Amino acid sequence: MSKWLRKARPLTGDIRSAERYDQAWRAEPVPAWTQAQPPLPVGDLAPQSPGTATPCNTEIVADAKGLTAYGGMSLFIAFTQTLGLSQMLERFVHFPKRQSTYAPTQLGECVVDAIACGITRIENTLLLKDDPLLPAARGLCRYPDHATVHRYITGFTSETVEQLHQASNALLRKAARPRKPTRVTLDFDATDAVVYGQQEQAAFGHKNSRDGHREYSIEACFLGGSRDLVHHQLRAGNASSVREFPAFLREAVQRLPEGMVPALVRTDAGYFSQDNLAVLDEMGVSFLVGCPPYRFLIEQAYALDNWQRISPDEEITSFDWAFQRDDTVRRVIMARHPDPKKTRPGNDGQLPLLPEATDERDRYKHFACVSNIGNKSANVLWQTCAARSSMENAIKESKLGFGLQALPSSRFAANQAYVAFVFLTYNLMNWFKRFAFAGHAMMQRQMKAIRQWVLCVPALVEHDATRWRIHLPEGHPSLVLFRQIQDYLTKGAVIAT
Repeated sequence: MSKWLRKARPLTGDIRSAERYDQAWRAEPVPAWTQAQPPLPVGDLAPQSPGTATPCNTEIVADAKGLTAYGGMSLFIAFTQTLGLSQMLERFVHFPKRQSTYAPTQLGECVVDAIACGITRIENTLLLKDDPLLPAARGLCRYPDHATVHRYITGFTSETVEQLHQASNALLRKAARPRKPTRVTLDFDATDAVVYGQQEQAAFGHKNSRDGHREYSIEACFLGGSRDLVHHQLRAGNASSVREFPAFLREAVQRLPEGMVPALVRTDAGYFSQDNLAVLDEMGVSFLVGCPPYRFLIEQAYALDNWQRISPDEEITSFDWAFQRDDTVRRVIMARHPDPKKTRPGNDGQLPLLPEATDERDRYKHFACVSNIGNKSANVLWQTCAARSSMENAIKESKLGFGLQALPSSRFAANQAYVAFVFLTYNLMNWFKRFAFAGHAMMQRQMKAIRQWVLCVPALVEHDATRWRIHLPEGHPSLVLFRQIQDYLTKGAVIAT
């Protein structure tokens, strides 16, 4: 089917009954080769040594009380309480009052806890329902059912989503407030979240127009040094980052904590346009904006022929250029790298896949950025622009470490709320590492490692009349870090022993 016809087809609901769906998978015939496939060889485990644990001499039961898979979550929860997560949610996010076991603020905290634990889908919160530690750390009898959490997320509207953004921004102003006026770097980037249903405002984007999957676009602004998220938006998949950038930039600047002044804006080539450059000039902000390596820019660079080698495989040059429709002369920094497909010598006698390049410029891959900074060397500007690539790890970590792609609802506002909770949890975890892990090597690790070493450590939870006790596995290497975090959170208070 043509992609144009596919895009034009209306999104109509399927009228087939649930029973037909339930039996649909049985209608497919079993391939003949799978029926004729011989069974796998089965070894005999019984004769093995009695000291070896095998299915033959192991009984599996579910009767251990007080076991948790999230032994370090009480420390993270205590940190969010110290920072004032519940107060900010209660202050800014307002839901209509209704009869319920859980307050909206408590449900918001539970969503943050689930994302921090690595629960990427709401239905998987069943894993937390009978956990002995998480509800106790939040002062609850038990973790809410997944249906309750789903109703909470789907209950968000555009107004309550904006209130959630205000709560997140209030926490940012509290956690990232500098002691003195500070000039900061703002990094902008966009990513996509592919969906496989009929979600509101999901559309065919520039990356997924061919394979037929609709998507959302997620715009994000980070602080260059700390990687704290300043602002984000969930948009339709066909929304243009170029056209929406000026408004998004102004909103991001308004959300900066008191004492922070934007000194440099860095973007990739997806935001390049002369109108956006003019907006940055009007705001008086220095910028390094990625630019497509247009042919006329490459020709100008090779006409000047003043390449400077800054590494064994990288050369740069810079020159002034005035783009069409704009008389403003701006600085263009261009870098070139040898194209391995055209420059790597063959060592196996195989003929090259592509013919050898005859023109020198065809042997390289070219990259460019545009700047209004004139008092820095081309090398410094290019290294500063290339340092923005570390921010890509923040986007990647939000996708892989916090489940940014698993959007839970067909309603656009509910998906906006979930993305807001994901980025709120990302910031909380970033601050948790910065303040409580200070000086520890784990501070530089990503979310997967934090879960393995701190949050998702199995433990035995005990409680008596005066105290709680968490038993980690004997000899666990994170014990020193656990106690360091506890000392930070208690700040010298007497700890029950």
